[in-house]
Amino acid sequence: GKTFKSYAQKIIALTEEAKMATNQVRETTGTLKIGATESQCTYRLPPIIKEFKQAFPQVKLIFKPYISNEQAKEQLLQGQLDITFILDVNRMEDALHVESLIQDEIKMVADNDHPFPADLPVTLKDLQNETLLLTEDGCSYRTLFENNLHDSGVYPNKLEFVSIEAIKQCVMAGLGIGILPEMTVKDDIAAGRMKELNWQSDCPVFTQLAWHKDKWMSAPLKAFIDLTRKTFK
Repeated sequence: GKTFKSYAQKIIALTEEAKMATNQVRETTGTLKIGATESQCTYRLPPIIKEFKQAFPQVKLIFKPYISNEQAKEQLLQGQLDITFILDVNRMEDALHVESLIQDEIKMVADNDHPFPADLPVTLKDLQNETLLLTEDGCSYRTLFENNLHDSGVYPNKLEFVSIEAIKQCVMAGLGIGILPEMTVKDDIAAGRMKELNWQSDCPVFTQLAWHKDKWMSAPLKAFIDLTRKTFK
């Protein structure tokens, strides 16, 4: 049943594509299924969505959250998503077109009363006796960070959260150190609600746009991609 379901989903997706491809009038209607993380939906996509809906008011946008990049890529391959935003290192994908849009800085943040000075460098060894506030397992930058910790023989205490906003609130409450994308914390740092620690990530990550190489480009999908490129760059 599970094996058949994956084929059925592909058939349904291809049927919808065929209807749109053979009826040009319907190109301004339909549905776009977009994979995106909480941080992208909250901090990056609102202006894109607003401009897109002005141009294509009849196109329905469905945003589907995902836990890991691998899950998002699998949904693209299965036809469950038309396109997805990924936060990851640059890497090649055989069946997917992956386009890097912008490099994202990963920040280490703490409450203003944390004993680590904001101006002195923080090393991984310094984190041994700290509590780290992390996103769910499978998150790309969390995985990279934990790999670096393990390579250095550092195993601090960890608290795992589903929500980035929950991590930020716990950082400000002094419950631990957060590892988060700059876009999610830059306003809080500027407003003095938390402080940035002097730490540099060894592995740069990028916001990327991905879709299946065989995906038929409807007018709304192509417009969404072009608008996203323009907004990010």
